[in-house]
Amino acid sequence: MNEIEVKILNIDLKKIKKKLKEFGAKKIKNVLQIDRIYQNKTNKGILVRIRQEGKRFYLTIKGKKIKSKLYKIRPEYEIEIPSLKFGEDMLKTLGFDYFNIGEKKRLYYKYRNCSVEIIKIPNFPEFLEIEGSGKNIDYIAQQLGFKKKDFYTLSIENLVDFTNKKFTKF
Repeated sequence: MNEIEVKILNIDLKKIKKKLKEFGAKKIKNVLQIDRIYQNKTNKGILVRIRQEGKRFYLTIKGKKIKSKLYKIRPEYEIEIPSLKFGEDMLKTLGFDYFNIGEKKRLYYKYRNCSVEIIKIPNFPEFLEIEGSGKNIDYIAQQLGFKKKDFYTLSIENLVDFTNKKFTKF
């Protein structure tokens, strides 16, 4: 399944939350996520991560980006796994080594078949991520007062590097 998303910087947090409430967006969850990234020498451009949310763990594999001017598009596969150790042992068997860790706080909303997320990472201002179909992403962004020129398609790590900030833990 392909993930289609954009990030939007320079948001007015109170305004975004107010508009989402007015639109009837459903607040889904507010979580601290700990992402552990793994790499191996043969899979450049592929993201492999174990995400922890409370006591739950998810193994995610994101394929190479599909070329798009407006959206970040990648194949994405995710499954819940029983523990961090289980995931790490599995990845080690496949030749993946631990690479990096980062934390983020993520507030999820559901609106028009999209996930609308307010994300906070240490040492970086909150930003918005909208994931869904291109048509719905465009509609939601417009309703929130943004234009396509406001879309960023970089990964969070690359976005942080792009703005010369440091992606770390809270």
